[in-house]
Amino acid sequence: MITRGLATHWANDTPIQRLGSTGLSVESVVRWKGFSLDNRLISRQIGVLSPTDRKSCQAALRRLLAL
Repeated sequence: MITRGLATHWANDTPIQRLGSTGLSVESVVRWKGFSLDNRLISRQIGVLSPTDRKSCQAALRRLLAL
C-alpha cells in the first residue's frame, strides 16, 4: 500500500523519491502489507512509479520475502 506514513515507520517502508509520475502530491512510502483486493474495487490508475522507485521497491520486496 502507499501511505504518507508520517506517524509510524515500518522496517521495510520504501520512500517514493520521484513523485512526478505517481500522481501523488505529498511525500509517501510504499508500505509492505499482505492483503487481497478485488480488482473491481480499483476504479482507475493515477500514476506509475519511476524506474528508480520501482527498483527500490523490488529490492525491498526481495529482502522481505527472504525473511
